[in-house]
Amino acid sequence: MSVEASDFIQWKDEYATGLIEIDNQHQKLFSILVELYQLHKQNNTSLLGVQSDIARILTHRNDYVGVHFFLEEQVLQNNEYPDLEEHVKKHEVFDNKIQTLLAKFTELKDRQEEWAFAEFVESLLEFLSNWLKNHILVEDFKYKPFVKNI
Repeated sequence: MSVEASDFIQWKDEYATGLIEIDNQHQKLFSILVELYQLHKQNNTSLLGVQSDIARILTHRNDYVGVHFFLEEQVLQNNEYPDLEEHVKKHEVFDNKIQTLLAKFTELKDRQEEWAFAEFVESLLEFLSNWLKNHILVEDFKYKPFVKNI
């Protein structure tokens, strides 16, 4: 399955939670995905040649997700969000999945098989964009009525 620009998720106003700092962080997460997508598109047949750039983007994204999850969880705790524990568990499941994917990234990078590496990067893009979109529209929108301030 090929990731096409028309299918790739970019920030849309419909993703806004109304919490400026959280929305800004969500926009940043989308921009990191766009950076990875553009690298994939420009180097589609030679991704192994830009693996260090891909690793840098993934590390940056992973670090930023940690910052975002921390802020979001603090905001939910401070606003006594009743489903905080469930929300945190969804973050933990995502973190575990990312660690598995990063291990797979390292394994494929070491094997130096272009087709497998390209297929992995494509599936990673699809997973990350779908997860981010769905997490915001479903999970994050659940807390909107409960959060009064950041």
